[in-house]
Amino acid sequence: MIVLCLASSLGAAITSPICGFMIADLGWASAFYMTGIVGFLWTLLWFVLIYDSPAQHPRISKEERDFIEAAIGTDTARSNEKVMKQLIAERYSELSGKFHQYRR
Repeated sequence: MIVLCLASSLGAAITSPICGFMIADLGWASAFYMTGIVGFLWTLLWFVLIYDSPAQHPRISKEERDFIEAAIGTDTARSNEKVMKQLIAERYSELSGKFHQYRR
């Protein structure tokens, strides 16, 4: 989870100065166009390279697929439900902690 939080913060830290330079040199619309293009390209790459389960992935060997499935299980719907419950619980605890720190 920390990697996801770090990646989003790092992305914001890198994007802000780049957009500042683009706005100064090319105008305010360039920041919207370039971030939109990068987001669109990222989405295309995601749909081409990412699969829902190891069984669907065409570029891994049978041994690698068996190893991954043995480690995480083959029931992706069940594991996705478990991951979502964990994610919601983590986000709720983060938010409730932030709100309760201001409560007196």
